[in-house]
Amino acid sequence: MSMTIEQLRSEFWNWTEGHPAGAYLFRGQADASPILPKIGRPAYNFDLSRERALFDSFERAARPFLRGELSRFELLALAQHHGAPTRLVDWSTTPLVAAWFAVSSFPEDQDAQIYALDLSRQDLDTIDTKSGETGAGVRIDDPLAPRKVSS
Repeated sequence: MSMTIEQLRSEFWNWTEGHPAGAYLFRGQADASPILPKIGRPAYNFDLSRERALFDSFERAARPFLRGELSRFELLALAQHHGAPTRLVDWSTTPLVAAWFAVSSFPEDQDAQIYALDLSRQDLDTIDTKSGETGAGVRIDDPLAPRKVSS
């Protein structure tokens, strides 16, 4: 279906009104392929021993540049941020960020997709990356809400 930029903008804003920031997480993809972490994609030919070796190597190389202690989860997120294939999948708290990733990557000849994950779902298992405590359901403060600035 062909749309003008104005029609697309209007449809996107109408969609975001039904998916408020803070109640959803968003993911943008260039196509409708399954949501898979980078290390689980066919191009990476997953192997547990290689995954561990890659992470251990990253941890050794990163330690001299880190201030303070990071949990294993934080190190994993840092590794992903620097392009390492991990089991993590990037989500955003704002639909505009998801839209950017959906339209700024390949393949360009496919319809981009934006996924919204409802955080009130009770079938979501969560883990606190600092304490290791697990729970159900997720709560994220609205990232667009005004922040208190301490003086």
